[in-house]
Amino acid sequence: MRFLKALLYACFLISLVNCKDGKDDVAPLVSIVVPTENSSYNVLESVVIQANISDNKNVESVRISLISDVTKNQVVPSKTISVNRKEFFVEQVVEISDSLLETGRYYFRVEAFDGENYFSAFRYVFINGIIRKKLGVVVSCKNGAITDLYADKNDLNFQLLNSFLGNYEASVLNSSDQHFWFAPSNSELLSAYSFVDNSVVYSNRYRSNFSNPFSDIEIEDRDVLIGLRKGEIDGRNQNFSDSYTYLAQSGRRVESIAVNETYVLVEDLDNSGTNRKLNVLRRTSGTVKSSSVFNDDIIEIIFTEKDKCIVLANDSQGGRGVVFDISNGNILNTLFTTDSIRSAVKTNSGNIFLTTNSEVQFYVFQNGSSTTYLNKPNSIIKYDHIDGQLYVGSGNNLESYTYPRANPTVVSILPNEVVGINIRYNKN
Repeated sequence: MRFLKALLYACFLISLVNCKDGKDDVAPLVSIVVPTENSSYNVLESVVIQANISDNKNVESVRISLISDVTKNQVVPSKTISVNRKEFFVEQVVEISDSLLETGRYYFRVEAFDGENYFSAFRYVFINGIIRKKLGVVVSCKNGAITDLYADKNDLNFQLLNSFLGNYEASVLNSSDQHFWFAPSNSELLSAYSFVDNSVVYSNRYRSNFSNPFSDIEIEDRDVLIGLRKGEIDGRNQNFSDSYTYLAQSGRRVESIAVNETYVLVEDLDNSGTNRKLNVLRRTSGTVKSSSVFNDDIIEIIFTEKDKCIVLANDSQGGRGVVFDISNGNILNTLFTTDSIRSAVKTNSGNIFLTTNSEVQFYVFQNGSSTTYLNKPNSIIKYDHIDGQLYVGSGNNLESYTYPRANPTVVSILPNEVVGINIRYNKN
């Protein structure tokens, strides 16, 4: 009797195994009908997607995505369709809704799922992006304990838009969403002004033991990175959500930061003001790639290649520019020495304008020559990469120059001292 029970149980187990052997290993079939291969579309257009889907048992769902062939990232929200049948004809409209997409090659992916197996078909298309245009100049002016924000519409007729609490420390204009980010020097309140809504749409108070809590603010692609002297970098995306966080070692504060698509460079030092270092962080993970002793006070970091940059810094003797190898954390050579540097910008040709305690200089990277361009000490500068204009703020004046002409093409007089200049474009 026991033998019979054991035999029946064994047969039951074998039947279960046989059931598992019936697992579906056949993936669905996907055949894209339209669009045709290498079709061309413009940003903001709609694309009709048609595809035939079938499976030996049942198709549960279909997902349609648009992906950049360069970055391999999805560029607009995907569409998912519930199917639950063996054969299905998909017809969906996908809007190329991101106005900031670059001109280039993309592909649609139509992916079917039958509950166990996935199968995808692809169709390449070419998308024409919007041409980058200059929308105007944005100027920050010191007005007592507040900072006034002025802007024009390419006519140098400046209108007052907003007044921020606190004096100017740093700012950045994110053209992807038309947000102007303002970091004050004597307030804990970071603010973002929207040129779309014509109002402040975001503010956040960063508690700090420092009277001057913000050290720097930079933009990379569509994210804004805020340097905090308490020893942090806080990243914010277009939805104002956290996109990046870096914490310095305890007892150290963050000063200058710079970012490209691969790296974040961070200058930090002890709270006592000593032991200054330049750290190279991996952009995606935030992990430290290298850390180098850097005794000078960094004023500006300008990327020349993905893994090389020019670091402009001051010491007690004056200013200098050095080439820094990001890949190994070494200073390669000194390009020039000058008096104390206040700011610097890179031109379309890769050369550099820099302002010092005594003048505006022009440095030619190719031959290493540096010449005096304007006799304007401690001025504020910004370079327009579309018109090739150099904007110079000196006192209440905002002046526009076309190199090598030393006479301004336009002079605008603002109500108060110019402390910051930004160029507003329709896309980053």
